[in-house]
Amino acid sequence: MFRIMRFAQQQIAALPFGTMPVLLCTMGAQALLLLGTPLLTRLYTPAEYGGFAIFLSLTGVLGVASCLRLEQAVMLPRSPRRLRGLTAASSVLCLAVACLVLAGVALLTVAAEWRTWFWLLPAGVLLRGLTQLLQVMANRRRLVRLMGISRMGMAVATLGSQAVLALTGLGAMGLAGGYVAGQALGVGVLCLGVGGELIRALAASNRLGMLAAVRRYRRFALLEAPGALLNAAAVEIPVILAAAFFGDSQAGQYALAARASTFPAGLLSMSAGQMFYREAVADVRRMGRIGQPLFRMVRFSLVVGVPGYLLLALLAPWLFGPVFGAEWTEAGRVTAVLAPACLLMFVAGPVSTSFAAFERQDLLLRYHGAAVLVALVGFGAGQYMGGLLWATALFSAFQAMRYAAMLVSIRSLNRTGANEERKVG
Repeated sequence: MFRIMRFAQQQIAALPFGTMPVLLCTMGAQALLLLGTPLLTRLYTPAEYGGFAIFLSLTGVLGVASCLRLEQAVMLPRSPRRLRGLTAASSVLCLAVACLVLAGVALLTVAAEWRTWFWLLPAGVLLRGLTQLLQVMANRRRLVRLMGISRMGMAVATLGSQAVLALTGLGAMGLAGGYVAGQALGVGVLCLGVGGELIRALAASNRLGMLAAVRRYRRFALLEAPGALLNAAAVEIPVILAAAFFGDSQAGQYALAARASTFPAGLLSMSAGQMFYREAVADVRRMGRIGQPLFRMVRFSLVVGVPGYLLLALLAPWLFGPVFGAEWTEAGRVTAVLAPACLLMFVAGPVSTSFAAFERQDLLLRYHGAAVLVALVGFGAGQYMGGLLWATALFSAFQAMRYAAMLVSIRSLNRTGANEERKVG
């Protein structure tokens, strides 16, 4: 055990520059949300939590590509003029997508299955897109402390707002409103560091400049944006399918299990993954391949992830009832079933940005397409095999195989390297 801990410390020390401040703040933010979940599960019913999970799923799918993934390309330009054009284009696209969502929500007012939280979807999508753009801008300028503070403030505002709104009896609307409040605070904190840069980019850029930047990095919009949509759909479809096949209450059980099991993977992907992407881009520019950061990140993920997810799989079925409430015991069993897939996600998530660093979004698109197929087949077949637990088991097995194949592809791509055009940027 001592040797494992010592090796883990060595891998932490070898992580890319700036990873640890963001990692620690993100860890604190996610831990706060997770520690606050037992309070929320006693203030809201599984059905209300399921309705909020559907809101999060729709926000995640619509918001992840609200900038058409052009915000990821903000790390790449060397020309200030091209950078301004790309930043302005990303923000304009985000606002346009939010307006389209608002129009769609207005049309849905005639639907029989109307949910009051639908009106919060446009705000959720807009704030999600702006958060992604501002985080990349802050990362480019190495404002790692600001990124960490933003995430911590977002967590505090979200949890506090949801707890207070529970007293109003709004149900799922209260949970959704608290989420939007947290996102708004996170955007405000990021604007303290890069808001002026965004405003200057909007003021200095014209239509031709934005179009030129979009044309240069069109692969992000044409290949990575559909891929991100497919990947987000694969992540969020299980909640929607659980609600469709088994009801909002079962969707709430799955949502709580997914939150607990993907907590470490999401933590590493959001923090260390962004820092790794910066180092990967620099390595590809310099020598056409990614050097030690790739292997160190994978080793670190394995050393930390294997014992962590083993403990989660063993203890979750016994702990969820006492911790979250007696009506949430099924979520513990679902968490144990999800553990294998989440372990592979923990390893593959941070280094999946290697595809963007090599500008091989076409390969990533294939894996995202496979992810949607995995979700549909797993939950579709599980519906006829005995309920939510069977559906989750099939989905988890297929997802684990997909992430393993992704790691093999990244290794092969790194051996091949980038061509000269991509190295020049």
